[in-house]
Amino acid sequence: MHKPGGPTTVPASVEKVEGSRNPFDVNSLILLSKESFFLSSTGNAGNSPIVAIDSKIEQAMDLVKTHLMFAVREEVEVLRNKILALETTIIQLEAENSILREHVPTEVLQNLSATTSSPPPQSNTAVAAQ
Repeated sequence: MHKPGGPTTVPASVEKVEGSRNPFDVNSLILLSKESFFLSSTGNAGNSPIVAIDSKIEQAMDLVKTHLMFAVREEVEVLRNKILALETTIIQLEAENSILREHVPTEVLQNLSATTSSPPPQSNTAVAAQ
């Protein structure tokens, strides 16, 4: 799919913007596309204009695809870390819950079961808000 120029690489001009989480924002993509267009246009003097335009479009699409893949991978990693943290919290809370249930008198557990099975009473603030 790539032309003789070889695989598309990310130039050094695309760097992570300080304070920005995603290094591949719209401004970086535009700058990268302009740079790629300029670099590829200087080496295509012998080609017809249609082939040169097609080549540039393909290069730009490859760049966008690469940047999107990097962004998706970054988001997947963030979500995996959040899931791991939530699973750890669940395990800790379940262990704490089982310990508390072991040491609580049965009448307290029965009162808890009764309050969770009945609908919660409406407070005055909820009625006033309606």
